[in-house]
This record gives sequence, structure tokens and C-alpha cells, in this order.
Amino acid sequence: MRRKNRLEFLWVLGACVLSVGLLSTAGAQSSGQGAPIENTMPLADYQKVISQGPQKMIAGLEVVPHSLKGRFVGFKLVRILAHSPLANSQLILVGDVILSVNDHALERPDQFMRAWEALAKAKRLDVRVLRGDVRLHYRWTLVP
Repeated sequence: MRRKNRLEFLWVLGACVLSVGLLSTAGAQSSGQGAPIENTMPLADYQKVISQGPQKMIAGLEVVPHSLKGRFVGFKLVRILAHSPLANSQLILVGDVILSVNDHALERPDQFMRAWEALAKAKRLDVRVLRGDVRLHYRWTLVP
């Protein structure tokens, strides 16, 4: 795979992993760099998204690689289409850089696949983002 196509592929895949956690804003608290910003998400909603696979997420997002000081750090969310599960998100915003999902980096396809597989068995979802110069940590606890 050519380098440019590989990077585009990775960004899109990273974005779809991220999308799983952004469907719910229940329990959102004010931002901070220390403790996670706690939220809840119904397990059934989470499982529905996971069962649909990444293709549905890919269709609703545009992301680009983001580097700091010449080093890849994550995927920057450039655009959210109206039909995306993120369209009404109040937590993850256009311009945010997705750093990791459940402590999995998303730089390479194998990292994405490990993250996606881990999401199927997860009890919670942790998404770390960079908004400007501020690092945020969102956590969704899956509830019955």
C-alpha cells in the first residue's frame, strides 16, 4: 500500500474506533487534565455500534494525521457529517486530536485491529484527546 493511502486508511480507522465512545454524553462533567471526565453509556447502545463494524463510522468522519514536533500523536477530527453518530456530540469536537482509545494507540493497522477487538470485550471506554494544548480523558462506563 502506498504511504499516502496507508496514512489515510489509518486515520479513517482510528476515527471509527473513536466514534464508538462518542454516542453518549450522559454524566459529562467539566474538563480537566487530571482525573477522567466520567460518563455512562448503555451497554446495548455500545454493542449495537460494535456489531455494525467500522464501516458505518468511516462514512461519517473525516480525519487527518496530526504531529507535534515532527512526531505522530493522533488523528485530528476535521469534519463530522450529519449522519455520523458524532453529529450531536458535545464532548468530542471538530479540531480535537484523538490520542488513544482504551490505551491503544491508533497509528498502525495492527494497533487499530487490537483496539477494535478489545472494544468488543470492554467494560468501559477511555478516549484521550488533545484540544489545543489541553489533554482530556473521557471515560464511559458501560451500564446495563
